Amino acid sequence: MASQTRSKNLDAIDPRALQHYLAPFRDPSRVHAMCEDYRAGAYADYEIDKTDFEAGKKITIPMLALWGDAGIASAAATPLDTWKQWATNLSGAPVDSGHFLPEENPDATAQALKAFFVAVQG
Repeated sequence: MASQTRSKNLDAIDPRALQHYLAPFRDPSRVHAMCEDYRAGAYADYEIDKTDFEAGKKITIPMLALWGDAGIASAAATPLDTWKQWATNLSGAPVDSGHFLPEENPDATAQALKAFFVAVQG
């Protein structure tokens, strides 16, 4: 987990929250469920998504994509670039953080969410 943070340590994550993050990894049935989720994403979900994509189906509701600007999500293509293929009403931006946006930069994350919901409500 530390490798996925901007600081490369877990200092930004409250120890109580960290215990909640780690608990599933201590339960073999939850580890199995996580593996099944990844397996579905690689096979069954992929085929369903491919069919939808080829049929031109798009997400039309307002969608917000946020990602940490430190790490893999800020590589060559951003999540926003990827989601533009799937959504017609998309906004988003990187947050000054690693993978754990709410823990590493709660103010910027909350500000982005609030601005999105205010804009959606009109």
